[in-house]
Amino acid sequence: MIRSESANGRWAGEWEILSDRAHFRITRIPRGEDDAYWFLYEGTPGGRFSPDDLCLRSDGILAPISERWEGTMERITWVAFISQQTGRSLVLVAHDPGTPPVSYWPMNEAMTVFGFGRALGPPVPHLQSPAAFTVALIPESDPGRVKRVAEEMKARPLSGLSSQ
Repeated sequence: MIRSESANGRWAGEWEILSDRAHFRITRIPRGEDDAYWFLYEGTPGGRFSPDDLCLRSDGILAPISERWEGTMERITWVAFISQQTGRSLVLVAHDPGTPPVSYWPMNEAMTVFGFGRALGPPVPHLQSPAAFTVALIPESDPGRVKRVAEEMKARPLSGLSSQ
């Protein structure tokens, strides 16, 4: 277990690193002016942005990573970025979804920008309560198999993380 706290003590979280995934939980959020956050992924599936890469969402939509989209965490509780060239996928799961926005956009067709708690448009965070997330890099690129793994991660309870 890795616990961390902001320098001013207002924010805290903890990571649990397992052999096949990592769980993260926000355990303390300040009340006041900076009381919201997002859980963001910015990167390149397979090491570079490729038109062959895909984005699979828990609402059943499979699209090329060149398509931007927006929804709510109520409907999109997990997302997977699939690299066809490497045969691997990055899976991101929200365990306490609620109704905040979720969005994805390709930055200059060079990088993926995805956020739980982030809408398209002005960068304003929307998550305001403690939440838990799972991140995993899996050796699958078949959308059906990726979906099964993501659904299992969504259903699997977090093990050692506290419920502060």
